[in-house]
Amino acid sequence: KWRLGWSAAKKAFCCKAHKLGCATEEEGTTAAAAAAATTTTEEFDCQAGLAKWRLGWSAAKKAFCCKAHKLGCATEEEGTTAAA
Repeated sequence: KWRLGWSAAKKAFCCKAHKLGCATEEEGTTAAAAAAATTTTEEFDCQAGLAKWRLGWSAAKKAFCCKAHKLGCATEEEGTTAAA
């Protein structure tokens, strides 16, 4: 999703600073991470924005991630809360 969703500036910064979002394996992205990024078919990426899910996620993403992965749930009874 980063390939389509991130601006060129964000890709460049994240690749240089954190070795994330790099276009090629030589720039920092591992083959496994690249494969995972391109083969994900879920409705939402529940790891994206997880640290700020309460304010940053839509209601639909919260519902999906809570049900599918027990992430971003409003209460601990429903699942785990992000970075709790």
